[in-house]
Amino acid sequence: MAKGRDLKSNPDYGPYLSAAFLCEKVITDKEDDAPSAIRIVDRVVCHYKPSSEGTSADLPLIKSNLVLFLSLKTGENPGPTSIELTLKRPDNKKLQPFGQQIHLDSPSNRGANIAINLALEFNQAGVWWFDVSINNVWRNKV
Repeated sequence: MAKGRDLKSNPDYGPYLSAAFLCEKVITDKEDDAPSAIRIVDRVVCHYKPSSEGTSADLPLIKSNLVLFLSLKTGENPGPTSIELTLKRPDNKKLQPFGQQIHLDSPSNRGANIAINLALEFNQAGVWWFDVSINNVWRNKV
């Protein structure tokens, strides 16, 4: 590694987001702590019959308990790591961000897995996104 490089300010050196998805549950093995994601969820579907006017106000409130699973690799930036998640609705309104601080260990191929239980309420039809930021750098959409 070259001397004088400010790795913390350069996201090209990590940490890296290696997986991000929603699932029904995560089971952790008792012997080696390896996670298993059960029923990865790409979409939540609701069938309803609109009123005669057929307005979007007729959409039912859909409640869903899901797990947001994130897997990170340290890269060349071990130490305290800030993660921020922001849910974005189909009308592009961003909801209150959720943040968490974790510690990533050396060496570079080490990392951390995070499973966050979510109680979500969907009140709009369309695509909902989670924006994932690591150390204040946008990484991906889930």
